[in-house]
Amino acid sequence: MILDHQSCQNVTVQAVGPGRFECRGRVDDSLFSAEVVLLIKTPTLEIEDATHRITWSLLPPAEGLADRFAKLRGVRAGQGLTRIVRGVIGGEDGSDRLADLVMDTAEGLILYFTKGPLGSALADMGIPNPYPVGRALNPKVMGPEHVKMMAAANPRMKDSCVAFREEEPHD
Repeated sequence: MILDHQSCQNVTVQAVGPGRFECRGRVDDSLFSAEVVLLIKTPTLEIEDATHRITWSLLPPAEGLADRFAKLRGVRAGQGLTRIVRGVIGGEDGSDRLADLVMDTAEGLILYFTKGPLGSALADMGIPNPYPVGRALNPKVMGPEHVKMMAAANPRMKDSCVAFREEEPHD
């Protein structure tokens, strides 16, 4: 028996108006394919809209997911979001895969705002800024040493999202 599993996950953040950002998270693998879209307004980081689309899944999707995503409207993408998302989207009657994707998608906006200050902090330490304007902040651009440095400075970041996972099972 040959086991073949492929996985691809990406998160994009795009400004769609003054103080409004569309954050898209997508996962495609051998067992599941889905997309989450969060419309987030700044400076409050409040979720204005949250939608999902499951293209296909080996397991049947949970019931009432559209209603669950509607409950994310008005929630702040900040402290406490993990608990809220795990309770509303994930759990026994929900979808932990979609909950993880929501978290990775929301984290994309945080990384978007972190890119500039991170580059300045590295410059202050005498490290060249690997994040020029227009380049994405991701583990491939950052390099493993910067990921470890950031995770060491804030242990809660380690494995908190796709950008800060120590191991990449599929290079």
